[in-house]
Amino acid sequence: MRRSFKITESITNKNKTKSFSQYLVNVARIPMFESAEAELKCAIKAADGNEDAIQEMVRRNLRFVISVANKYENKNAPIEDLVNQGNIGLQEAAIKFDPSKGFKFISYAVWYIRKEIMVYMSNKTRLIRIPVNRVNSLGRFYEKIDLLAQKLDRLPEVSDLYGNLEGFDDRKIDSILSGCAITTSSIDRPVDVDDARGATMIDFFTSEDSDKFEEESINNSRNVIINEILETRFRLKFKNKPQKDFANLISEKEIVIAAGPSGTGKSYVSIARAIELLQNKTNPYNRIIISKPAVEAGEKHGFLPGDAKEKMEPYVASSVDIIDKIIGKTNRLKLEQLDIIKVEPLAFIRGKTIDHSILIMEETQNMSPGQVKTLLTRIGENTKFIISGDLDQSDKFRNVKQSGLYDAMQRHKNIDEIGFFLFDHNDIVRNPIITKILKNYETVSNDII
Repeated sequence: MRRSFKITESITNKNKTKSFSQYLVNVARIPMFESAEAELKCAIKAADGNEDAIQEMVRRNLRFVISVANKYENKNAPIEDLVNQGNIGLQEAAIKFDPSKGFKFISYAVWYIRKEIMVYMSNKTRLIRIPVNRVNSLGRFYEKIDLLAQKLDRLPEVSDLYGNLEGFDDRKIDSILSGCAITTSSIDRPVDVDDARGATMIDFFTSEDSDKFEEESINNSRNVIINEILETRFRLKFKNKPQKDFANLISEKEIVIAAGPSGTGKSYVSIARAIELLQNKTNPYNRIIISKPAVEAGEKHGFLPGDAKEKMEPYVASSVDIIDKIIGKTNRLKLEQLDIIKVEPLAFIRGKTIDHSILIMEETQNMSPGQVKTLLTRIGENTKFIISGDLDQSDKFRNVKQSGLYDAMQRHKNIDEIGFFLFDHNDIVRNPIITKILKNYETVSNDII
């Protein structure tokens, strides 16, 4: 057995720990289906509504739920609860699974398992009640962190907070951070069951090929879930030749950097082509990530409430609207719930490796060269980046040459895997009057307005 996970030791309820240890031992004793044919026969009976067959499909795959839940352990919930929620997802998958589609059951079930776990964690976080006398303090605390992030041009580390947050001494910072601590179950602890002495919980969570098996299952199930939600295959319709050329470039290159005026369809084509690629079974992409720099258009709205996703919603609203027009709001929400469409703040992308994804970063004229460098170096395996912006409408830089978008277009011309595309005023399709307005801004000095 491979020990690939190390979780910090913590205190848990002793009776609950012993009960879960026994559960792990019991699950380990349940044999998997002896053959694919045996699983298929059982799945066919389950699809016909046979309750015994449904329960058998669940029972034979309980160990896989443990493997998936392990990925989320130590994220605001004890492992016992995560496994319990994952089992609910497994039950739902066993009821809905259609064996005639030709996919393995567990490839289908993994999304339902993950969905239940993620919904549970989200609800658990929202149920936390903060004492009234700390709400204002926490609001100021996070506002100071936002200001520090802007100053550092990156997401601050914990060590950066001390001495750099006005109005918060070390003691106060310690107090706030300690309130973020959570109690979880350690999967490295000994199993408290008589007939499994010497084993630890981790021995029941993973085997030599469990990570590979889960990755293959997730990749295989992508097509099932996406095609189940998006029953009608989307076809991108171009309004002019530049849009078609831009879409073709997206298909050809690993990274595409585009610039041009508003109304040319940069966002629409980027998102629409990404959805097309996501629906294509031959492509390796599991999700679409939408991001923008959090820069207001000439106004300051102050501290925005909510979690990271909620803070980003005002900035990515236009992109979300495009997705809703293409696939519908209901389908978009389903894909968001399954993490297939994801909104990711720029600051949180730092330090990550983005694999099997299509990332769409817009408004990059408001990103610094350092931010664009950080973004570009996050690209991992089987991933595509689509980066766009309008160099004439920066809300952050008075000199266009200070923009990370301009810098990237000049700096990376020698890389074959990166494609560049420039729209101009003649390519505007939103409304012909926009072309006339932009031309006037080019020819008439702002001083006379």
